[in-house]
Amino acid sequence: MAHFKLLNFLLATLSAHQALALIPSTRIAVSQVNQLDETFWNDYETGAKGPYPQVTYKTTDVTSPLFHTTQNSPQCDSTSVTLLTPSNTNTALLLDARGSLIYAHEEAGAISNLRIQTYESAPHLTFWTGDASTNWHHGAGYYKMLDTSYNLAYVITAVGHDNEDISGDYHDFSITADDTALITAYVKTPWNLTSKGGREEGWIWDCVVQEIDVVTNALIFEWRASQHLAFDDMIVDSWSSWTGVEADPWDFFHINSASKDAKRNYLISAKFSRSVIYISGEDGEVIWELGGRNSTFEDISQGNATRFVDPHHATLEEAEDNIFILTVFDTEAHFLEGREDVGESYPMASKIQLQLDYQGRKGNNVARSLALFINPSSVGIVLQGGSVSKLDSRNYLVGYGSQSAFAEFTESGQLLCQTQYAPFTAVESTEASVKLSSYSHRVYKSQWIGHPTTAPSFVRDGNNVAWSWNGATEIDSWRLEGQQESSIQNQHGRKAGTPWTRFGVFRHVGFETSVQIPASATVSHETGEAIGEFDSFRLTAIGSDRKTLGSWIFHGDGSVHVVVEQKVEGSGVPATAAIANVGSDILEHGISVNFLVIAVLGMGFLAGYWMWRRRGGVVSQKSGWRKMSVFEVV
Repeated sequence: MAHFKLLNFLLATLSAHQALALIPSTRIAVSQVNQLDETFWNDYETGAKGPYPQVTYKTTDVTSPLFHTTQNSPQCDSTSVTLLTPSNTNTALLLDARGSLIYAHEEAGAISNLRIQTYESAPHLTFWTGDASTNWHHGAGYYKMLDTSYNLAYVITAVGHDNEDISGDYHDFSITADDTALITAYVKTPWNLTSKGGREEGWIWDCVVQEIDVVTNALIFEWRASQHLAFDDMIVDSWSSWTGVEADPWDFFHINSASKDAKRNYLISAKFSRSVIYISGEDGEVIWELGGRNSTFEDISQGNATRFVDPHHATLEEAEDNIFILTVFDTEAHFLEGREDVGESYPMASKIQLQLDYQGRKGNNVARSLALFINPSSVGIVLQGGSVSKLDSRNYLVGYGSQSAFAEFTESGQLLCQTQYAPFTAVESTEASVKLSSYSHRVYKSQWIGHPTTAPSFVRDGNNVAWSWNGATEIDSWRLEGQQESSIQNQHGRKAGTPWTRFGVFRHVGFETSVQIPASATVSHETGEAIGEFDSFRLTAIGSDRKTLGSWIFHGDGSVHVVVEQKVEGSGVPATAAIANVGSDILEHGISVNFLVIAVLGMGFLAGYWMWRRRGGVVSQKSGWRKMSVFEVV
C-alpha cells in the first residue's frame, strides 16, 4: 500500500511541476516586509501566495526567499549567517536570522551545497555548480571556493581515468582537516544487470568518492561503490525505473554524503544501500555498516538506530577508541505507516543521534539511538534533500530539503526555532505538491565576515535613492551627501561641482537602504530659489568602530569614483582615508611625529589660503558643509 501511495504522490508531483508555471509567486518589496499582517501569513502557509514568495530589491535583480518564522527562541543562533541555494535559481544566498539578504552570488549553472569552510586557516565560501537537471537527482559539475572578498580562490573538478566522463556531484563537498577536498561523483560504468532482471550488457551509475589536492587537483584517494559493495545487496523499489542502457544507467547506490574523520577513514551514506558505511582510508574496504542488508550492529533501540529509508546526511561527531557518535538525517519517507511504536504522528523526516559500540568484525557490536528529534509541526514528506549539522552553540540545525524549512533543536531534542522559506506542502495537494523548484538541498549556519572589493549598487528614481553593498557584513551606518556637477573639469580631469550637501547619517538595517532626498542642490544668493538638482552622490560606509569602510562618488553619467577603498583586515586604512580618521590611523600604524608636524603645518597653510580667497569676495555659492535634516529610512 505504501508503494502505491508513493506512486500516486510522484504523479501528483509531476502535475504540480506543470502547475508551478501557472501559479504566480508573490513578490514583496523589501521595504514592505515588516508591514505584512496575519492575514498575509495565513495565506502564505496555505500556498495562496504561490509556491515561492520572494523579496525584491531596487538595487539588484536578485530575489531572496521570504522567511516565515513559525517558532522562535532566544536560545537560537541569531548571529550566524544562513546559507541557502534555492533550486529555482542559479544563486547562492547568505541571509541573516531575519531572512534579510547579506550576499548573493550568481552562476551560469545551478548552485548547491553552499557552506563556509576553513582552508589553510582561512574561511572560504564553498559550493558546487553545474547541471542539476539529470533525471535521477544527481549533478554534473564542479566545485568553487571564494575568499572573504568573494574572489574566486580555487576550482576543483572530479578526476577521471582513461578518458572516462566523470562529473562532480552536488550531494557533498567538504574541506578535510588535512586541507584537501572531498567530493562525490558519478560515472557511467558497464555492468551485468541480469541478477535484477536487467540486460546483460547494461550500465550503472557508479558512485565515487574522491579526495583531491585543492591547489593541483591531483587525486589523493578514490573509492567506488561497485568495487567494494555487492550489487545484489542494494534495496531499490523498482529497477524498471531505468532501462539500463548507456543513456539511462541504473542508479544502484545513490550516494548522499561523504566525510573524512580524524582517523583518516571515511563515512558514507547512500539511498539504495539504506545504510551508513564506514570505510578504510587505506584500502577502501568496509570497516562497518549501519543499517541495510549487512548491518554490523545489533540495534537495541527498537529499530531506531539501524532502520533507515534514505539516510541523506550522516556526520561523525566523535570517534574515540571503539565508540562512535554520529548524526543522521533520514527522510523516513513512506515506509513508517502502521508502526505501532510511533503511529500516524511520526514525522516524515527525522534527525537521529546515534551511539555505536564497535568491537571489531566478529565482536559484539551494538547501536543505540541517543535522541530522535521530532518536529511537532509535521513538516511532511521530504522527497529530496535534507541535512543536519551541529552549531557552535551546541544546538542542532536541521534542513528539511524539499519542504523548504529549517529548524534548531537543543541537544536533548527540544524544538527551539523553525523557519519556512516557502509554504509547506501537503501530500494530498495537486497544486503545490513538493516544490522541487524552490528548495535548498542543504541548509547551513556559520559565522562569516565579508570584505567585498566591489562598489555598492546605487540607484535613483526622482527624489528617491537606494543603495546596497553586496556581501558587506561590518557596516554600522551610512553617510550620504549630494552635489550638482558642472561642465568644468578640474586639474585631475574630474567635473567640478557645488559644495557637498550632507543629507544625514543612516543606520544600516538590512540589505538595502532607501532615502528620500531634497529636489534642489543649489540656492541663488539673490532670490533664494533652487537653481539645480543633485546629480552626484557621495556615499560612505562606516563601521561600528566609526572608521570608514569605503567611500564612493556616484556620478550622474553612471560612473563611479572610489574615494576611500574598503579597509581589508590587516592592511590598514588606505592613504585616501577621510580626514576625520587620519589622526587615529596614523598613530595606530606608527607614522613618525615629524610627519604629524608637517601635516599640521600644511593644513595651516591651506586654511590661510582659504581665508585669503574668501576675503577676495568672489563666492558664487555657500561654501562648506550644509547639513540638512536626517531623513527617515523608507
